[in-house]
Amino acid sequence: MRSRPSFLHDFYGATQGTNEYEVAKWLNRRVGSKDDTHFTRSSTIEAFVEEVREVGITAAVVVGRDTPTLTTSNQQIFEITTPYKELIGIGSVDPQKSNALAEIEHAVKQLGLVGINIEPGFGNPPLKADDPALYPIYEACDQLGIPIFLMSGPTTPSLEYANPLCQ
Repeated sequence: MRSRPSFLHDFYGATQGTNEYEVAKWLNRRVGSKDDTHFTRSSTIEAFVEEVREVGITAAVVVGRDTPTLTTSNQQIFEITTPYKELIGIGSVDPQKSNALAEIEHAVKQLGLVGINIEPGFGNPPLKADDPALYPIYEACDQLGIPIFLMSGPTTPSLEYANPLCQ
């Protein structure tokens, strides 16, 4: 199960009564959630892990983000996931940053994160998943033997960049 619990960032609804909280509810409706406030049940890491355990989930993937407008750092993902055997940390890099390759290596070798997330459609400029500018990222992940996660959901600025056929 991939998870982005609300406590990670206001973008996910961390603070009730804020515009970000209302946007999180709207996004949950947009992607078909039957309960657009489900994220409020786990507003702390402890509450989230308890909810994971109560429903019998044995592994929840907690994914970082690194976009021009939103970041959940690899260090934060490491700190959240390390104390809990149920949580698996996935790092994230903005592929257009000059330190992206070094950050992949740091996330995996120093922090022990087991994969890397990229969000090319949120880039500046946005990229499609088959853009040659991303090849060094793919190569680095391949050399480290880790999976790469491509965020291509319905909240990207343009669905043109979320098309799995690319081109």
